[in-house]
Amino acid sequence: MSRQSSPRWEEFARSDPMFFIDPSMGRDVTLEEFRAAGAALVDEILPWVGELPSHERVVESGCGVGRNLVHLAERFAQADGIDVSPTMLELARESGLPANVELHATNGRDLAPIAGDSVDLVFSHLVFQHVEDPAVVEANVREIRRVLRPGGAAALQFDTRPRSVAAAIAHRLPDRLLPRIHRRHMRRYRHTAGQVRQWATDAGLAVEAEREPGTADHWLLLRRPA
Repeated sequence: MSRQSSPRWEEFARSDPMFFIDPSMGRDVTLEEFRAAGAALVDEILPWVGELPSHERVVESGCGVGRNLVHLAERFAQADGIDVSPTMLELARESGLPANVELHATNGRDLAPIAGDSVDLVFSHLVFQHVEDPAVVEANVREIRRVLRPGGAAALQFDTRPRSVAAAIAHRLPDRLLPRIHRRHMRRYRHTAGQVRQWATDAGLAVEAEREPGTADHWLLLRRPA
């Protein structure tokens, strides 16, 4: 999976890719600073994930320009990055990637380039929060279950804050009346924690641990039973 609406994310990739991936870092961030933030995140999340069947293969869903992927590649024999934006992937290549990285453009609904039962870890950050259609997110959770090896894990971030009246009103406004980062395809879409847990359970994944549930930075650790 990656961010919904490839044409819009192509536009974002051509205009200011790092800003649209993570507006919190501002518009003047350098590639080195951007990647350093990825290193800190990977260093924080991987110990939380714990034991894996092996460190043969990791997949990052919505890899963008590769800020997390370059660091995941240091810890796995093969690292696959997928994204709906071919321009994001080309920028990742141009910025320099380890030899064990492979990139794939996808349709945002599946992990078709990845064989079943072949992945130790699926990693996703700042991606599902941009997908409005719950059915698309649910389809991706099923795909994650398909590609994971027995005992493999998925570390996935969602925005599970309670839905608010203000957010509902903003979502009904025309894009021209909103700041750029709150416009369609860039804005955050909240999926309840209960929804996400149910999607995981229905797909055959166990919810092993969670970090900061009910927030904009809710991480779930899902495990395929061994």
